[in-house]
Amino acid sequence: MTFDKVLTEIMKMEIEAKETLMEIVHHRLVEEKRERIFSNAKKAKADFVNGKLKPMTITEAKKHLNSL
Repeated sequence: MTFDKVLTEIMKMEIEAKETLMEIVHHRLVEEKRERIFSNAKKAKADFVNGKLKPMTITEAKKHLNSL
């Protein structure tokens, strides 16, 4: 199903159903982002433990990120 078709079908729904759908999608997005953050943190911790990352100050981190 295309994005346009999905939007067309949503627009056919009652307002209350649209609001409920928005709440559900919002909560699922929040959970998905939370899981991504957790996964990234877990990987970063493993990389640090395995010596792939070194501790650095915030200034050093900013400088490193700006050089990418």
